[in-house]
Amino acid sequence: MLMRLVQVRVKLERLPELRKNYEEQIIPALRGVPGCLYVGLIQSVQHQDECISMTLWEGQQFADEYERSGLY
Repeated sequence: MLMRLVQVRVKLERLPELRKNYEEQIIPALRGVPGCLYVGLIQSVQHQDECISMTLWEGQQFADEYERSGLY
């Protein structure tokens, strides 16, 4: 199993837009990607302008294939 984390900084006023995009587009898209076991968005409590996109994969090859697919 592989965990992949992508950290992003977001202007606080754009955070609702990011959450909506994540819930309506990113999560549904990744549910259909082979090897993707979990996808979630985590917001920092200390630095509210920082978020982490976390994905869990069956293995490295699935995450790599996803990156090459153009969906990433």
